[in-house]
Amino acid sequence: MSAPPAGRLSALLLLLCAALLTGCEAEQSRPNILLIVLDDFGYNDLASNNGADSPTPTLDEIAARGIRYTRHYAESSCTPSRVALLTGMYPARVGAHPFLSGIDHELVTLPDSLAAAGYRNYMIGKWHAGDSHREARPEFQGFQRWFGFVNQLYLQAPGEA
Repeated sequence: MSAPPAGRLSALLLLLCAALLTGCEAEQSRPNILLIVLDDFGYNDLASNNGADSPTPTLDEIAARGIRYTRHYAESSCTPSRVALLTGMYPARVGAHPFLSGIDHELVTLPDSLAAAGYRNYMIGKWHAGDSHREARPEFQGFQRWFGFVNQLYLQAPGEA
């Protein structure tokens, strides 16, 4: 079955939800989950999706060993795309069109659901799903740990003040 082109995202985010398995046999039977979200990466930019112009052997190997979801339609900017992925809701329902002060911390996100199922969730990279208040940050959205930045607008080159 051929999948339609995926929407494009607008800046780099690597979202890592990894299960650290401990204890009993039932917990060890759960799969690890690695979710990679790339901004400005079109459907044909992955070699395994007919993008032979740009080899992507590592991503192709990861995709071949796991389950691929190829129908996450995105908006033209990164915040609404991330919010849709994290909440499973249309971005406009969450107020992310195209800017967002933050996902309501009482709204259940994908990482919240995974944490309730016993997963430990880690996010690495660009958050860009709201940052105007403390509860908008990843640690209030189901991630036990994260490393990265909340918004690229706050980044500056070395030596800039």
